[in-house]
Amino acid sequence: MKRAGGYKYRWYSLKVNVRFYAILRDLYGADKDQIEIPEGATIRDLLDILGRKNSKLGSFLEKRLSSIITLVNGLYAPLEHRLGNGDTVDLLPPASGGCDDHGIVLGGKMPSIESILEDARKHAGEEGLGALLIYIGIVKSPVDGERVDSLHYEVHREYSIKRFHEISEEVKRKHGVGYVRIYHAEGDLKPGDPAMIIAIQSRGRKEALEAMREAIEMVKHTTGIWKLESRESGEYWILGDSERISRRETTHH
Repeated sequence: MKRAGGYKYRWYSLKVNVRFYAILRDLYGADKDQIEIPEGATIRDLLDILGRKNSKLGSFLEKRLSSIITLVNGLYAPLEHRLGNGDTVDLLPPASGGCDDHGIVLGGKMPSIESILEDARKHAGEEGLGALLIYIGIVKSPVDGERVDSLHYEVHREYSIKRFHEISEEVKRKHGVGYVRIYHAEGDLKPGDPAMIIAIQSRGRKEALEAMREAIEMVKHTTGIWKLESRESGEYWILGDSERISRRETTHH
């Protein structure tokens, strides 16, 4: 009979499929695994089991549990969500912060400012929107005194595009803006390349500025987008705004 630390009398009777992304994939040493769990186990219990199985992953989760995003069968689920047999669990680490209205653009080929202005003009006359604010985030160099060679953006596409739409609706509702577009690059970018573009149009500048500040933070911290920075001293996973973890500390040799 196999038992978990917190399960003294329950069998490991269920199996779930776990998928790991970005730094979590490095720490675990694989991009997916099938894990046996007790009946009635939650996501929190699953993370505990994974942490016991892999100490490097366990140490990372212990420090950053509140920042981990968990999806069950493609939908967001809290840590207390009970898992069922055959569920697929996506574990997303803290985010780094051609498409439709909101989306991921392959290869860093972001829409031009001219195309954004043309799109915005169509809405300005109809809705009385007089202020247009455009934010462009670019790959920077140097960092900590070192030249950055490239920045690789890894993306959980389905979740991120879903979040882009949710962020758009949230800032529209909260700040009364009438037009929001969010674009983000995927893949390898060089210093100076645009990585993120957000365009917000409103009746006045005050609400556009407030909405932009909030939208930028939500895109950076609540989406499935991660950054791997390559510079002179090696590769670094970027967590949140500025925490950098050397890939040498996370990979299995």
